[in-house]
Amino acid sequence: HHLMHSPERLTLPKDETARNKTLAKDPRLLAAVTGKTFVDVKPEDIGVEAVDDYTLRVTLSQSAPYFLTLMPHQFFRLAPRKIIEKYGDQWTDPAHIVTCGAFRMKSWKPYNELVVERDPLYWDGANVHLDEMYYYPTQDNPATMNLYKVGDVDAVFNHTVPYFWLDIVRPKKDYMDAPEAAITYLIMNVTKPPMNDVRVRKAFNLAIDKVTLSKVKQITKPLTAFTPEGIFPGYPQPKGEAFDPERARKLLAEAGFPVTTKSDGGYECKSFPIDQVEYTFNTNTSNKTLAEYIQAQWKQNLGLTVPLKSMESKTFLPMRNRLEYKGFGIGLWI
Repeated sequence: HHLMHSPERLTLPKDETARNKTLAKDPRLLAAVTGKTFVDVKPEDIGVEAVDDYTLRVTLSQSAPYFLTLMPHQFFRLAPRKIIEKYGDQWTDPAHIVTCGAFRMKSWKPYNELVVERDPLYWDGANVHLDEMYYYPTQDNPATMNLYKVGDVDAVFNHTVPYFWLDIVRPKKDYMDAPEAAITYLIMNVTKPPMNDVRVRKAFNLAIDKVTLSKVKQITKPLTAFTPEGIFPGYPQPKGEAFDPERARKLLAEAGFPVTTKSDGGYECKSFPIDQVEYTFNTNTSNKTLAEYIQAQWKQNLGLTVPLKSMESKTFLPMRNRLEYKGFGIGLWI
């Protein structure tokens, strides 16, 4: 069934020839299943099945009352399988893309301008009152705010507002302040030293004052565990480790990298292989500000100046997925 294409990708083809063809494309998957016994999988085993052309049934392995609130997430949106298979990487071009929302893509100039127009085939088109919308993708948040200030753009995301602009925009009538289920976190390449030592990883985490960071940014909350506070009301909130620079220095010493106090009261860690780590992030004003704050925290609390490395998202994301970065990378969940 056409609605089952994505869930079926969680399984391997029953036909041996088709299965071998799939495995040949993914060496890591092949290594994982080599020597294993294959069993038949039914729709109910996956937990997702197509009831008819318009109904998709998802069966959960345990109670999760918040599941319905997750359905608007882009993970669950329909994707035009035939168009993707026909055009491959070019399926999102304006001439090819198929969407099912109130607007359709009219034109797209990468890194410059995206224009959408009202879709005459939209089921509730009578209640769509805009003919076109223009989006200006930019990685320079101050530039975005200047466009808003002079009236060249009508709206910007809250998280793109630099903290030093907040007192200016908050009194405006069109300012909207609403919570967003999103987190920013650090990923660590544990396949390479020195980050393959859990004591080193904990030390770098404990050396970041997340409370002060949130106070400066004004629109975020400090996070010590992966689940944001209040995202699932009534459920226990996981607790991580709070800011503790003294313990961080002790952990580095236990890992073989003693932190010593200098005559000016600062710290240094001469034995740490700083050339083997760096903090890599995709180019963005907010990401750069965050990276500089974290870099300063590690310098202040561990005596280590971790190099910063910025690159475009289209380069950064594949590199991060291949674990080709050294030390740290930025992560974002929305």
